[in-house]
Amino acid sequence: MWGKWVLSLVLLALLTACSPRYDWRPVSLAGGAVTSALPDKPVARSRTLDFAGHNVTLTFLLAEVHGALFAVGYAPLPASLQHDEAMRTEMGRQVIESFYHGLNVARPQTLPAFGKPFWLQGTSAGASKPTALRAVVWVTPRALVEAMVTADAAAFPDHEAARFLDSTTLR
Repeated sequence: MWGKWVLSLVLLALLTACSPRYDWRPVSLAGGAVTSALPDKPVARSRTLDFAGHNVTLTFLLAEVHGALFAVGYAPLPASLQHDEAMRTEMGRQVIESFYHGLNVARPQTLPAFGKPFWLQGTSAGASKPTALRAVVWVTPRALVEAMVTADAAAFPDHEAARFLDSTTLR
């Protein structure tokens, strides 16, 4: 009896040790306009933002694994912004700047280009440890899209963050 119980525990321990830390799942937003792979079952969140008098609803799919937050977001733009390239560019610039501001990192002279991943490390308000962020922001004529990973800088999942950002595509 004890032998079977001990063998069962050993097998359970081995299975647990072999189970993947990340359970990658394909996800899509906006009817497939954005696809990605998240490392766990996603949770959807939305919030409406005011940008230059325009209400823009940003919908995120989020997954947290071992303290790292993975998020991909999509915000369809109102017609007035779809036809104003300068306003769309300004919106994207403000989103990128918000990452710098949120981590108390000085804004560089030249911000990262849309569609190009960038890396930041800083300390957000109230945090005692440095936080790292890897993100990419796209601005298209119809939408604002973000993909980001944030975690404690000392435990940042570099490989998994790269996999997530590489998997995020726009149609």
